[in-house]
Amino acid sequence: MKAEIDYAIDSGSTTSEKTNEDYLWTGLEDGINAVLILDGTSGVSGDFGARNEKTGGRRYVERFGAAIKHILDKNPQRDLEEVMKSAIETIWDEFEEESEENTEKYFKGENVTLQRASTIPAAVGAMIRWNDKKLELLHVGDVETYVKLEDRVENFSNETHESFDKIRDENIKEYGKESSEVQEILRKHRSAHNLPGAYPNMSFNPLAVEKLGEKSEYLIEEVEKLLLSTDGAAPRFRELFDLETNEQVIKYIEEHGAQKSLEKLREKEHNAELNALKSSDDAAIALLNF
Repeated sequence: MKAEIDYAIDSGSTTSEKTNEDYLWTGLEDGINAVLILDGTSGVSGDFGARNEKTGGRRYVERFGAAIKHILDKNPQRDLEEVMKSAIETIWDEFEEESEENTEKYFKGENVTLQRASTIPAAVGAMIRWNDKKLELLHVGDVETYVKLEDRVENFSNETHESFDKIRDENIKEYGKESSEVQEILRKHRSAHNLPGAYPNMSFNPLAVEKLGEKSEYLIEEVEKLLLSTDGAAPRFRELFDLETNEQVIKYIEEHGAQKSLEKLREKEHNAELNALKSSDDAAIALLNF
């Protein structure tokens, strides 16, 4: 079963210093009917605004994507949950090796930064795979996936964290985002991930996929369209373009194309505030037609 795919990714910034921590991989060019979308985070450091090519979140999602590709190259039919868990274990080994090297350098007096638990990079994401008979979906965290069937649109997201984030944002506004108190707020927020009322975060924990991931499967003949989106895109389209349904979001992106849709989103958000820390977010979307 062939699928047409239109996708785009944007850093949410006009400056070259901002690293895009969203990631999108399609296996179609490699003969693999699969798409992976990730929303990475760098954790919390003393300098929250530090972003460059070595940002932890970017390294995490790139390595995660490479691990997924390697696993599927060897075994294209492996269970998706096992694929993601194995990818997490792979990058855990890589980051652990780096950590050991940096610790050794640190005690030799070299200028390196040791990672604390609060700075460990992580990601949320979703992955789909299909063949002539079925489409499989695995969804972890607050990315969004819309599956358009003949009579309905099924939505996979994680909306339970909204009040969780609201408390964080209200506290940050109270102190001001440049204050020292903000770092502690962010650390507490980060440490609560994977707890009830928060949201799944893969990091180096395969159990987050096993215990918190959502799995679904469809007959391929039932699926008309499918949209994968990070939280910097689909929810913002609904909010800023007054799109009331997920089907309207799909239609908007289909009519304008993925890249143009993100450009129009940036125009809309120019004077809008996303949360207490930033006015825009990395965005990635992939729209598939079956």
